[in-house]
Amino acid sequence: MQLPLKPLLITTVFCLVFLKDTTAQKIYTDSLNHLLAQTSLSEAERVNIHCKLAKANFEKDLPLSFKLANEALQIGARMKDGRGKAMAFATLIHLYVWKKDLKHAYESRDSALYYAGKTKDQETQGFVWLRNGWLDLVNDENDKAITKFLKALDFFKGQAAYEYESTVYHYLASFYGYGNDPGKQRKYADLSYETALKSKQIDALNTAYFTIGQTYFDRFKLDTSKRNLLDSALNIYKKSLLLAEKQSGRLLIRSNTAAIALNTANIYFQYFPNTHRDSAEKYTDIAMRIATNTNLQEVLVNCYGLKSEYALRDGNYNEAEKMLLTGLSAVAGGVIKMPLTKARMFLGLSHIAEKRGDQQGALNYLKEYIKFNKEAFDEEKINSIQRVEAQYQSEKRNRKLRIYSKKLPLTKSGIFFISCWH
Repeated sequence: MQLPLKPLLITTVFCLVFLKDTTAQKIYTDSLNHLLAQTSLSEAERVNIHCKLAKANFEKDLPLSFKLANEALQIGARMKDGRGKAMAFATLIHLYVWKKDLKHAYESRDSALYYAGKTKDQETQGFVWLRNGWLDLVNDENDKAITKFLKALDFFKGQAAYEYESTVYHYLASFYGYGNDPGKQRKYADLSYETALKSKQIDALNTAYFTIGQTYFDRFKLDTSKRNLLDSALNIYKKSLLLAEKQSGRLLIRSNTAAIALNTANIYFQYFPNTHRDSAEKYTDIAMRIATNTNLQEVLVNCYGLKSEYALRDGNYNEAEKMLLTGLSAVAGGVIKMPLTKARMFLGLSHIAEKRGDQQGALNYLKEYIKFNKEAFDEEKINSIQRVEAQYQSEKRNRKLRIYSKKLPLTKSGIFFISCWH
């Protein structure tokens, strides 16, 4: 059974490498740690390096990323304006979302906005609004997200913040994907690529390749007779994978390359004859290696789902069942529950058992499907409640802050000072 993979938006995000995953980014992190050892660094530079290290480690060691972000907060507290704290709190937004802690993600967003208002540094302000929009994006509030991303771009103008700009353009392109508006999707994908080249950052360039490849693939799906679009998508995806291989020591985030490899494998499975099976398996294996080393459970189960589909094509029902069960076992002890994905896998297992003539097995798997489907429904209800509550508390804090600010007397210099709730 081929599982539907939710599009992986490159956060920051989030990309990857398929060789020696445990040490691939060591060149980059070592260089940052070497910079931190220099006594001549300004506090603003130290904050930025801590935040970059937090970004570099979140896939493999989330507690370390939180530690680094909190150290950035402590350094930011010594700075005269809000620049350092704004950057640190904006970094924490991403980490809390990754941890699935929306309450603290929204609290960090509010704090980031508060301190962004206390600095004139436009790059910092832009970064805060980028993360602000991204938080809306992950909560499927696209209209809000677009407005905030455009505001981030206004702050970035003239600041040479090309890496951040490229990320924003990537997100904007994603809004118009899947046939919504191919023209705008391509426009923003091209801008993502242009600014990535200016940034000279491998992550940004890798993300831009992914974005452009997606524009070709989406256009192909609108008219599958245009095979040239599919060929273009594959060429761009492979260019991204080659970049990840050659620049493994400079690439930070590893989820994108896994997604690209899996997308490539899916293309060979769906749109090429069985003679290209070796290509599909090659890219599935790449995605599996990365997913295993970076705890990308959703990607991992989709890889097993693809392997199961090939076994079904061969009429090998036992092997098809084994692949799905292995996938379930691989993510059984994971922190992320994924009840909807597991429900789909058990539904696939039920269909396999039915084709094999095992009616009792089909019924047993169907019961598991119903159980996990209910769990997914309950989880979504809880997530919706938590999201609404977090948004409500956020607005409540902001309303109190606005009222309190109006009541405060001015100092002799005409400026009032208030303490933040953090």
